[in-house]
Amino acid sequence: KEVKSDRQPKFNFDDRAFLASAILFLIISAYPYFLTIRSYFSIVADQGYMGMFRYDTPTSFASTYLVFANFYLPSVFLFLIAGKTNKTARNISLLLIGFYVSVQIYFGWRAIAFIPLIAYFWLWNIYIKKIPQSFFAVFAIFLLVIFPIVAEIRQTDRNKFSQDFIENTLLSMDIKNTFLSDKSPALASISEMGLTLKTVAQTIEYV
Repeated sequence: KEVKSDRQPKFNFDDRAFLASAILFLIISAYPYFLTIRSYFSIVADQGYMGMFRYDTPTSFASTYLVFANFYLPSVFLFLIAGKTNKTARNISLLLIGFYVSVQIYFGWRAIAFIPLIAYFWLWNIYIKKIPQSFFAVFAIFLLVIFPIVAEIRQTDRNKFSQDFIENTLLSMDIKNTFLSDKSPALASISEMGLTLKTVAQTIEYV
């Protein structure tokens, strides 16, 4: 059918095709994605956040399951698009993106957790229902609060979900240095986003 709303892309599509593709991608990615997060869970539990940077990523044929695991997020987005006319598909997409974000936060990967979530909100705004601008303002404030907290707790190899650890971490946080100083993790979260490019720039400089 043709989408006639001015807010939505004007092209013909079949929601059943999106739903079928979403199911196919989820079937392809479910077990490989489970293997991926299981290996990271064991690393984070034993060595903390920095242990993942000492992990030898599989290559060649040994990394095949990682390729299939990458179909997980496309399945989430396809379920959401199919959810325009299928409430069940929409609810499945919510569960999948919620699981994804929760897992990545546990690992300590803030950007990897929230960038797909922002893309999810964009698709929701286009295909499902317009999201109020006030929601994005609240979400931005939430990020400025959650990012420093994740930065504080991700270094530990202890149980991050234990009540004692959460209480001790929150009580030990210096509110002024955590949120208000010029070296705070809240501001560092923004500055860190461009650090990856420095490796490319330095390589170009020396080459």
